[in-house]
Amino acid sequence: MKQNYVRALIVCTAFSLLLLKSPSVATAQHVRVFDGLCQIIPRQTVALQKSVGGVSSAEFLSEIILLDDGRANGGFGVWETGNPTPDLYRVVSGKRRGPYFTFNAVRLSPQPALEITITLQQIEGLTPAGSVRFLVNGINTADGTPATLIANGRSEKVAGSVSVLNAAFTFVHINAPPQTVEIPSATDLVLENFSTVALVFPTVGAMGLVKMGPSGGQSTDHFYGTGIYKSSDSGRTWMFAATAENPLIPGDEIMIMIRPHPDPSEPCRIYDIAGTQFPSVKHFEAETDVTSFKFE
Repeated sequence: MKQNYVRALIVCTAFSLLLLKSPSVATAQHVRVFDGLCQIIPRQTVALQKSVGGVSSAEFLSEIILLDDGRANGGFGVWETGNPTPDLYRVVSGKRRGPYFTFNAVRLSPQPALEITITLQQIEGLTPAGSVRFLVNGINTADGTPATLIANGRSEKVAGSVSVLNAAFTFVHINAPPQTVEIPSATDLVLENFSTVALVFPTVGAMGLVKMGPSGGQSTDHFYGTGIYKSSDSGRTWMFAATAENPLIPGDEIMIMIRPHPDPSEPCRIYDIAGTQFPSVKHFEAETDVTSFKFE
């Protein structure tokens, strides 16, 4: 009798442990893996062929992932010659039909937001080994005219769960509106005008600019080139590091680092900027919005 009772108790205990473990097993089995394509176009000078005729020059770069369920992340930047700032876009959805990729995009900067639809088409042509030539249609020019451009890039297959893809694809918009900042010097606090805007891509760098200058005086522009955003804890702590160059003065280059404020409720970010024209590192706080876009 006692042996039957012990045997029944062991069976019940084992069954209970199996039930406790089963939710985690079920959860693991239901993590969906998505397939997709990443279209990567490194920064390059392109010709914008306007739909009404005429051509203008621009800097262009793009990095976009399209999943098999139509979700998309990433975006593109286009800086037409003569424009004081670039147009920076985020894609919100997309679809593929053969060699054609269509993306709905929203302009992040400058405001107001503008919604456009662009088409990427892989076309035949002489390209470097391992690269693809893209025909990009639907880009807006400075006068509002849609335009077409051709750029060299590459197409890569991607696969993973949403969490894995989000961890690997860091696409970030940084915007510090025009403001006056206090920069400590050896003897005093120096007031300077400051603003920055940038779109940061996983592999092709950043597009945007930094404007700085004495309060009440002339500001100097530095254009972002290389740039990387890193976070090891889903964005709770992060760092953005980049270089930027003055397009008017060869050799006038700065290195910029942005970090979150120790107080999570504080809208300011911590800046450190060093440059060939600066006697020392500029360390200051500036109100800055940093948005990291993810697959939902």
